[in-house]
Amino acid sequence: MSLSTALDLEDDDNLRRLLYLGAFVLFFLPYFQALAGLWPLRMGEVRWRFQAAGSMSGILMLPFLGLSFGLAIARAAGQRGISRFIGVVAGLTVLSLLAGMGLFFLDALQIKSIVRDAQMSDFYKAVATATIAMLIMLFAFSFLTFVAFRGKKGAL
Repeated sequence: MSLSTALDLEDDDNLRRLLYLGAFVLFFLPYFQALAGLWPLRMGEVRWRFQAAGSMSGILMLPFLGLSFGLAIARAAGQRGISRFIGVVAGLTVLSLLAGMGLFFLDALQIKSIVRDAQMSDFYKAVATATIAMLIMLFAFSFLTFVAFRGKKGAL
């Protein structure tokens, strides 16, 4: 028994809407929570940008799960347009991650010059943690983009 047969997402509009709402919440809520913790925005301050990049790198799992969940719903319901839309969102996330990583590394170089020797190990730990998280999520969102634009196995 497949997911689409068990849930009958093609015919149950209300269930499909509820599941899409869940995917939407999983995708957007972590961003709002992270931004609330970083408010007010201080884009001109290198320390704030460094902290913001670290915070954002730590919340990417739930948006990834939200898009993955949305893609599973779209596939089960046979909605290719929504699958492709999710692929576009995932692709834009990949581009944002690439740009964010570049800016993060530039900010890290700038901050390194003002970090005291006693705090250097914490600085390197923060950079490594954020970098690893961003690389993992870069791979995950890239794969999600690829899958969203590919048809089911055996389909055209």
